[in-house]
Amino acid sequence: MEYLSLSAKPDPRWMTIDSTTQLPTNSTQITEGGMYRFEAYVGYQFGIIVSDDPITVSPNWNNSTFALRGDYENGMYQYIAPGQYIRAGSSGGTYVKMR
Repeated sequence: MEYLSLSAKPDPRWMTIDSTTQLPTNSTQITEGGMYRFEAYVGYQFGIIVSDDPITVSPNWNNSTFALRGDYENGMYQYIAPGQYIRAGSSGGTYVKMR
């Protein structure tokens, strides 16, 4: 019998999604923790910062937690704890909480 590790994270392959939300270009606090999917529109490329504190800098390729390109690496997954903040370098994409 196999047991799930206590350090296991949600697997987005078997999860469903809620409705998508436009990416915020200001510091936005996440109230419901969990696995999130981030996508960029075709032709957009930008960074996204995830932080425990409010974000005062604009995300770019050098200071971001991860980066998105609408024609490559689209559909990045990130676990975000309740109370953390996100901020995108562009509103050219969406994010959604996985269930």
